Amino acid sequence: MVRYIERGLLVVGLVACVAAVAATVMRDDPEPLPQQRLASGTDTLAILLLSAACPACQDPSGRSSVKSAIDDIVERRTVDSDFGLVLVGVALDWDTEAGLAMLKLYGRFDELIVGQGWLNSAAIRHVWTDSLGIPEVPQLVVVEREIHVPPSGEAVEVRRLAPVQRIIGLDGISTWLRNW
Repeated sequence: MVRYIERGLLVVGLVACVAAVAATVMRDDPEPLPQQRLASGTDTLAILLLSAACPACQDPSGRSSVKSAIDDIVERRTVDSDFGLVLVGVALDWDTEAGLAMLKLYGRFDELIVGQGWLNSAAIRHVWTDSLGIPEVPQLVVVEREIHVPPSGEAVEVRRLAPVQRIIGLDGISTWLRNW
């Protein structure tokens, strides 16, 4: 009985800690990006792989150029809800706070994946299990995704998830984002 109570208190304590961290993160975040319409079709994922430990990712002029390109995309999306580009920020850091801080310097994203270093879910999916994967940062992985959203409220079906391009280095990443 004591063991179950201890486990229960541990779970309650962990939930309280997670809630406190989430509340802190939410307070510091800017206004959320405009929501994209959930509909069947094809869109493009721009997956930005970064690391707080990466000297190239720390370059102020390169970071500023990428952030400016991301800000332009966010601005264009406010007028076009069918924009079709999903911004995903990935921090390949073991220290989640350092990774989140790095991503915030680059701007606003639709999705964030932080933690577990090169073993996080985005790195496994888009670097290690892709035969063309290159374990290098900063990197932008461009992926086309085709989804089917049934009208009956059933599960969304991902019909295709295919890498299209990889860009290494902040200058190339900034150029690709500006040309989108």
